[in-house]
Amino acid sequence: SEDKEIKREGDKNAYFFFFSGSLGGRAEVRALSGEIQKAFEGFGNSEGVFEFGTRLGFYRLGESVGKGCFGRVYRAEQLLTGATVALKAISKRGLRDRSSRVKVDREVSILKRVSGCQGVIRLFEVFEDSDCVFMVFEYARRGDLVRFFQTRPLLEEPQLRVFFRRVAEAARSLHRVGVVHRDLKLENILLDENFEPKICDFGISTLLDPEKPAKDTGGTPVYLAPEVILAEGNVGPKTDVWSLGVLLYLLLFGYVPFRANDVQILYQKILLGHFRFEETDVGSPELRHLISSMLKVDPASRLSLDQVLEHEWLASPESKKSDPLPLPESAEKGIFLFLESLGFPRAYIQQSVSQKAFNHVSACFEALAAQFRSKKSHLSVFD
Repeated sequence: SEDKEIKREGDKNAYFFFFSGSLGGRAEVRALSGEIQKAFEGFGNSEGVFEFGTRLGFYRLGESVGKGCFGRVYRAEQLLTGATVALKAISKRGLRDRSSRVKVDREVSILKRVSGCQGVIRLFEVFEDSDCVFMVFEYARRGDLVRFFQTRPLLEEPQLRVFFRRVAEAARSLHRVGVVHRDLKLENILLDENFEPKICDFGISTLLDPEKPAKDTGGTPVYLAPEVILAEGNVGPKTDVWSLGVLLYLLLFGYVPFRANDVQILYQKILLGHFRFEETDVGSPELRHLISSMLKVDPASRLSLDQVLEHEWLASPESKKSDPLPLPESAEKGIFLFLESLGFPRAYIQQSVSQKAFNHVSACFEALAAQFRSKKSHLSVFD
């Protein structure tokens, strides 16, 4: 009777027809659906506290696309939805000491906090088995900025203005939820299929807490702010402003403002704030002024991100981005109906999505919803 009710509602929804038609008939989806239905037998449609456990078999691993301190990232297919995702596998053999596991748990906590921020890579779910901890993310198929600029010239200033504003707005969205990224660089900015930037890698990020000031010196040396090198507990939102200033200089000239073969000499240059602009016609006076204002040694004299985004170089209307398209109500209903047809109880779906449970049903919902949340980039240089 429940199947008939789902079909009756689905007959009126084009999205349900699309999902069930393109995915529901696949043998692997039918097999997984049977597993889901069996797991929820007797659960009924009450909300409850039942938690359906994800296993790696719900994904098909593809090629490795990256490697971090604690794990490797793979391109993968989410079998129930057919969506391409990024799956990070962290071997538990590398987490034998308590501090390593604490770092991973802290990163997961921060990822959950920032996952809804615009311009930030979205975490879909976290699960583990006896061997690994797995994190599943949206897939940014254009890769990072390092990969992009290996085959493309530097951006012209009008395109740089629009692109950099996207990155700065994403960083500000992190600060608004109490997170300082601390490692903003080319490698940690991904591009989605529309070439929109997505900040990633929160391995050394910090929660803003006046009672627990950050005093470690983690980060990438050429991007480090003076207060990070000094390690006196002054790390804050303006630390990201410094890194963004280094990034903006790099995107303009093709190299970083502070350079040295010896790390200690590099740190001395950063602490003194000594850098210069090349005597070329690259970069308008307004752009150079913005960079100089972001690379002030004293954080009190450095611009805040709000001030950066209000700067005359970034204030032009064409650099501002419209809000992403909302998920159509009919699309949301179609996704709910499709997930229900796979065997997930309706109340469980609603609970998982509304509470951002980061479990498999919310991961499937987010993967299917992602295509409706994207909007074609205005960065014509990337088209």
